[in-house]
Amino acid sequence: MEEGYTVTVPSELVQERETIAKRLDDYKISNVSTYIGAGELILEGKRIEKELEDLYEDVCSKAYKQHRMLTKQRKNIAIELHGAIQRISDRVIAWERESAQRQTELQEKVTEQFGAEDAALIDVPSEAPQMPGLHVKKKLVPVVTDIRQFAAAILERKSGLPDDLLSVDLVLLGKFVNAIGEETARRIPGVTISTASAVQRRARR
Repeated sequence: MEEGYTVTVPSELVQERETIAKRLDDYKISNVSTYIGAGELILEGKRIEKELEDLYEDVCSKAYKQHRMLTKQRKNIAIELHGAIQRISDRVIAWERESAQRQTELQEKVTEQFGAEDAALIDVPSEAPQMPGLHVKKKLVPVVTDIRQFAAAILERKSGLPDDLLSVDLVLLGKFVNAIGEETARRIPGVTISTASAVQRRARR
């Protein structure tokens, strides 16, 4: 393969990329219908993003010498679209949180009006139904607030913490707390758990 080999991106795909990125950035979420519409737009954006990246996949696997250069091109070709997807995903997450807060407030009003026993029988619907093909995944984010307590917990084998965590590898700790679940993670001494959400493509069955 010749040095300087590049990949030609079809003009139609470039146009699709620019169009969907603008639609994602301009899209407003104000009700259930537009919330579902945002999910459809994200899926379309991810489809185009994958097509753009796939243009480089075969070349990257066959051209080891040019791998770094081509991988950089593959990343940059969809960087604006990736940013647009991330920005609308942030708006989806914000709207869902606001919806959940409104649902909680409504449930409290129902409880206040009818009493806890009767209110338990009343279903307060969510404003944020499931997006077709997508879901909002909650990710646990650990922060070590007391290194001595945390180190002692590792040495005492509390919560099944591995010895490797004595180096306080936050990447490893993040994987661990997400594997054991939020309830167990919050019982780890010396660690505070916060959450971060991301919109992801739903796994096919």
